[in-house]
Amino acid sequence: MRIEILTFFRFIAALVVVVFHFNNDWIATEGFWVSGPEMVTFFFVLSGFVLSVSAAALDQPGGLLYFYWCRVARIVPLFYFAAFVFVAIKAANGQWVSWKQLLLHLSFAQAWVPGYGLVVNAPGWSLSAEMFFYAVFPLAYWVLSAKLSLKQGLFSVVSLWLLSVLGSTWLLNYAPPSRELYQFVLYFPLLHLCSFCLGVWAGIFYRQNPDFIVTKARHLFAVVLVAVLTLEWAPVWLKLVPLALPSATNLYAVLFLAVVLVAAYCRSPWLAPLSSRIAVLLGNASYGVYILHYPVYLVFYYGLWGDGPAPTRLAFLQYLSVLIVVSIALYITLEKPSNKVLRRLGKGLLPSARAAKAI
Repeated sequence: MRIEILTFFRFIAALVVVVFHFNNDWIATEGFWVSGPEMVTFFFVLSGFVLSVSAAALDQPGGLLYFYWCRVARIVPLFYFAAFVFVAIKAANGQWVSWKQLLLHLSFAQAWVPGYGLVVNAPGWSLSAEMFFYAVFPLAYWVLSAKLSLKQGLFSVVSLWLLSVLGSTWLLNYAPPSRELYQFVLYFPLLHLCSFCLGVWAGIFYRQNPDFIVTKARHLFAVVLVAVLTLEWAPVWLKLVPLALPSATNLYAVLFLAVVLVAAYCRSPWLAPLSSRIAVLLGNASYGVYILHYPVYLVFYYGLWGDGPAPTRLAFLQYLSVLIVVSIALYITLEKPSNKVLRRLGKGLLPSARAAKAI
């Protein structure tokens, strides 16, 4: 089951991450368009939701093994390609990546080791967390769908979210400050698990209640507007709070949960453009936009600008246009074909998975 409007939302979130990382170099803005860390939280919520909505195959023979295989087929090819491009560009300019950094990155373990979350291709830290979420998803889905009622499940995931927010808040305000501590709060996968579990619960709720409510375009517009304005005014309202809040990790997960659910239940012809073939293609290419945006930046930095990026919005638009085109091209020529081949190979190597549907 695919909800195409959410696919396009992934593209917008990926764009925000790109703007966040290169804001100081090019466009010098603030508010929503530099809420990159918050958009990663949105990715985690959406990931849990999408996996739950399409989790029926887990109950089939070989479904669990095939689920893990499909996650690898989806993530690894482009992830390794981006890492190779990054390492090659750095090496060509006399900057070598250590074997330890490369091993942590390629094994998706970098976010678990303090101080190494951003090694090699920095955006890859979130894929380290995603791989952990994929590992625990079958257990989380089983508990929330088979062992707990919807109300009990909601209480559990909201409690986990509150504990994560409170724990992160305590660390930011009362633990001895250090660069390692800050990176721990930002990148440690366990502190992001609550966002993923909120999405898992939302997907279960949607599957069990597909006709619970029908929302209109105005409802989706309203909840998206609330989310955008919350992030837009975050620099202002966060200063009014006497404590440092984990806005860059899990603080907004519940807000993003509302966006995902309202979008999933939305039935409006006014939103047809967001489900068009072009919008869906952009959404499908969003993984490339996210994981390739630093390697493509390095191509511009070392190959085109020489002394560094030109601090203009035109330079940013040129870079962004190339990034989107490259991401679409690699989705068509690398991501989609490799995913298809690896899924087919998985059914051949895992005999018990041959009866499982694609996940």
